Amino acid sequence: MYNKHHSQKTKDILHEKNIGEKSCRFGKTHTKESIDKIIKANLGKKFSNEHREKLSKAKLGKYTGNNNYMYGKKHSSTAIKKMSETHKGIANKPVLQYSIDKKIIRRWRSIKEAAENLKICKPNISQVCNKKGLSAGKFYWEFEKIHS
Repeated sequence: MYNKHHSQKTKDILHEKNIGEKSCRFGKTHTKESIDKIIKANLGKKFSNEHREKLSKAKLGKYTGNNNYMYGKKHSSTAIKKMSETHKGIANKPVLQYSIDKKIIRRWRSIKEAAENLKICKPNISQVCNKKGLSAGKFYWEFEKIHS
């Protein structure tokens, strides 16, 4: 259907038919291989400025105040300790920098070192290393696998 759009009523019907347990993907997860294919297919894709603005407006204020899951709550001292320990381990974890076509460029001692030298935000590199992002600074990143 080119240049045609569903009415809001049709969209609502389709949404109800495919929500939760009725969805064909309910309870299924992607394999490691399919995740790698998806990442490779989307690596380096650029959104237009118009699309980026739309995404920004859609999320604006969505997770603030009462809508934030942590609103009015505090982390327990145990949780704070765990987060601190986790951060200490990641701070000195070696990372590998790859080109978009997965050719290794360099090994860095830490995300912080790579971020400071390449002027890339640390959280962006971290997201890619944790498989939550596609690329950071036009590079693909992975934590170095330490064999014991």
